[in-house]
Amino acid sequence: MLIHRVREIERIGRGGFGIVHRVEDDEGNQYALKTFSLFQPLDPGLEANVKRRFEREARIQSGLSHPNIVPVIDKDTENDPPRFLMPLAAGSLQNDFLADRTLGGNYMRALLDIIAGLEELHALRIYHRDLKPGNVLRFEATNEQGERVPFYAIGDFGLMSLKETQVTQQLTQVGMAMQSDYYTAPEITMDLRRASPQSDIYSLGCILHDFVGVRQRIPTQEIRDEGDFAAILLSCTRADPRRRFQSVAAVRDALLGLGDIAAGPQTEKEAELSDLLSSDAELSPDQWVRVSERLEDARDARERHGMFKRLGSDRIAEVIRVHPDVAAQIGRMYAEWVRDGVFNFEDCDGIAARLELFIRACPLDVQAEGLMALLYMGTSHNRWYVERKFVALSGPGMSDELARRVAVEIRADDRKACHAVDHLEHSITTSRAGLHPILVQVLAQICV
Repeated sequence: MLIHRVREIERIGRGGFGIVHRVEDDEGNQYALKTFSLFQPLDPGLEANVKRRFEREARIQSGLSHPNIVPVIDKDTENDPPRFLMPLAAGSLQNDFLADRTLGGNYMRALLDIIAGLEELHALRIYHRDLKPGNVLRFEATNEQGERVPFYAIGDFGLMSLKETQVTQQLTQVGMAMQSDYYTAPEITMDLRRASPQSDIYSLGCILHDFVGVRQRIPTQEIRDEGDFAAILLSCTRADPRRRFQSVAAVRDALLGLGDIAAGPQTEKEAELSDLLSSDAELSPDQWVRVSERLEDARDARERHGMFKRLGSDRIAEVIRVHPDVAAQIGRMYAEWVRDGVFNFEDCDGIAARLELFIRACPLDVQAEGLMALLYMGTSHNRWYVERKFVALSGPGMSDELARRVAVEIRADDRKACHAVDHLEHSITTSRAGLHPILVQVLAQICV
């Protein structure tokens, strides 16, 4: 039985073999209650399997903890029909899009939220398979200033990955055929068993097209459009899944890189660096030395900002492999830039992903400086993805040697570090107790 005692107020939706009602508990708190329900009569064997799928949806979703994935608060899978309780959304991406195609100019924030949620799912080898604006819900959080800040989370996991082959094939016909294939990857319209990260990336490309597309698109086809986003749209929706982006992180990096191209180089040094990095060929060790020198010689913060934004993930991975010493030099400068910089909210996730490459491959000092840069960028920009990345990299699994080096940085920054960790705990509802024990100890000593 549900722990929460609730009463139904009104029906607010249907999807994923369930009906969703707005409900209220005895204290006046409102939630969304999803109850198992079929769209149409099924033979007894398939109905039982579909019900098991609904129960599995409740169990898996209740085991996920990520701000960009709709959580399950309570579930009742023992009784008939099974049901589960979720937070009540303030709206959906679909309705927000219909009201304003660009979401007030903030559509990139919505995309980054979706990418962050998909990145968590794909890391767990879970594929949504029915990603569309109607399944992306809008919630609101209160920041430290007491302001209500919108964010988006992925919901409705009714068609997520399932290994039961016969059931999956029948669910394809029953579930998908009942809905529009407007966001569905072509390879899974007839067989959900072919789902992969690339099938969700196809859907992501369709959502991106909703915001920026110039031409109308044809369902389940490649998106061949015009404008700045044309290459990204095509690489998301290639007919052959093997030719699509290999990860949602790669999509995020491409979106960040698009901003760099649009800006254009502003100085002679930026233009030279842009020419080097835009080449299709691998750079030689001497060329990487030149790149490092151009970054070192940047005359002011604006010039360095323009130059660093042209350094994509592929090139960072390349310099780490080709010239580790230069990679360490660039990594130190990159960490300093991230730590002290002011960025567009939309850029933070991609910059953090690039910095992580340096953190994982460079010497101890670069790792420590990179982690502190993640902490400060994440908390100063209130970007959950970056804050969670700092927590993940600074947990008990980090080496004692690195933890001691980060502890030195924390002592040096003193109150600034304490304030950032305080913000972190409030922002992503975490606890400093989950950090490496050495970091927990130093924070207890200086944050009093």
